[in-house]
Amino acid sequence: MSLAILEQKIATLPTLCVTELEDYVDFLIQKYCTNKKDDETESYFGALKNKISFISSDFDEPLEEDFKDYM
Repeated sequence: MSLAILEQKIATLPTLCVTELEDYVDFLIQKYCTNKKDDETESYFGALKNKISFISSDFDEPLEEDFKDYM
């Protein structure tokens, strides 16, 4: 289908339908034409592997002293 034929068909639609069509086109653009990096942000097991450069030496120490004022 050529763009000219599509434009003619759109011109015959009522305003409400054109608005709905515009929303659907925006949806399709977002679904199929967005950068693939957005898909990489989904979390999955192991997503942060090699992202943490160090862990503090006192990581496993009890936190009782830090919270004694609140208990």
